[in-house]
Amino acid sequence: MTNVGVGDISYENSGFQIPIDVREGADVLVQVMIYDVSGLHQEEMQLILERVSLSYGHTAIFIPAPLPEGSYKAHIALFQDGKRLAGRILDFHIN
Repeated sequence: MTNVGVGDISYENSGFQIPIDVREGADVLVQVMIYDVSGLHQEEMQLILERVSLSYGHTAIFIPAPLPEGSYKAHIALFQDGKRLAGRILDFHIN
């Protein structure tokens, strides 16, 4: 079941780039919770749930999430068979 490795996630080209190493085929659920951050306040803005079928050697997942200018925090988690494989928190700014 832990045949998926996740690298450093980034936000670019209006979406989340999730580097991934797949040692055998897998179906994963990607959950992205995006928060708008202003000062010390953050407000949930968007929830993205996307099922992705991965094949051996898959190198990246792209999750589209166009956002306006601002500061954001994203909680990103990958699940397989109901169990959490990986989770990351990403702070980023869009100019």
